Amino acid sequence: MDFSMVLEDNLAEELCKFKEKSEDYDIKIIERILHYYKPKILLNKEYMPRYYNDQATLSSILSTHSNICFDNSLEQLTKNTIYKVILSRDKNNFPYVNIIKDKIENNITASFNKNQERDKAKAHLKAMFKEAKSLFIYDKYLCSEDQNQNSFETFAKECFPKRILNIFYPNEEKIKFTQDLCSNLKQICNDWKIKENEDPTITQEYNGLHDRYIIIDRKIQIILTSGINHLMNCDKDFTYIVRILD
Repeated sequence: MDFSMVLEDNLAEELCKFKEKSEDYDIKIIERILHYYKPKILLNKEYMPRYYNDQATLSSILSTHSNICFDNSLEQLTKNTIYKVILSRDKNNFPYVNIIKDKIENNITASFNKNQERDKAKAHLKAMFKEAKSLFIYDKYLCSEDQNQNSFETFAKECFPKRILNIFYPNEEKIKFTQDLCSNLKQICNDWKIKENEDPTITQEYNGLHDRYIIIDRKIQIILTSGINHLMNCDKDFTYIVRILD
């Protein structure tokens, strides 16, 4: 198996302490490393024997990757990894990825090819909506075609909780929910409150975007790389990403 990523030396030290069951590792740093961690990792030559401390395992790794010069700089070592990044405690410039906060993130995602059933995706989203108090829906194509609107209504009927729930839509003139859509949603559940978004922060952030978004309680962002109709049927590919918002 190829190496996935490189760790900066101070993170390699913490991870080795953790693996060696030392008592002085920084648990918060370990948690952030593990948030990004994907095996198998490539470390500075000093740390390879400490992390891969089983001699047979280490020998196998070194022989399998005999083309790698472990004396090289971390930047050079990234060329031998899948993701081409170095996890760092404080650096943000590529190839470094700051484990505390960085634009490169590790999120929950699922992708479905054409003709792959999406029951698991729908079950996942339904579970995420179960305790929601509000949902903000941004999809500039939602009301442009009857098929898209019908798919969204089916999605809401299947996945939204049937209780008091605020459902907000954009106040952009061309992509507001139609009156028909609002009426049809109310027929699914009369307790749903279908409202135009009045939050200026959301208006500023979600304006003129291409992807589709569902925001749960302003805490969780679900990015849909194609329309809900591609979740509700299998004739196209479909991917969604779940992110925790600051």
